[in-house]
Amino acid sequence: MSLATTVTGFFSTGYGGIGSAGCSFGGLQQRERPWGFMSLLGPIALVVAAVAAVAVGAVLVIKNWGPISSFFVGLWNNIKEFSLKLLVGVQIHFPLP
Repeated sequence: MSLATTVTGFFSTGYGGIGSAGCSFGGLQQRERPWGFMSLLGPIALVVAAVAAVAVGAVLVIKNWGPISSFFVGLWNNIKEFSLKLLVGVQIHFPLP
């Protein structure tokens, strides 16, 4: 009995742990793998799902436009206020001749 036969037999019978893990993962069918669901959908269904997700996002933005608009108005006002303070500080420390 050669060393290769002994090692192969040891791992294939499951005594070494690698053989048993290999057997358990090797026995999984494509549909049982986590990414198997995506392969069952196909490219057309993925495009339809992406379009549906964009449509749902658009509906949510339209439905909540008031709070979204006020958030961005407040954000822009804060940016303008910070920029003016920064400009005044720079002019104080680096006056123009």
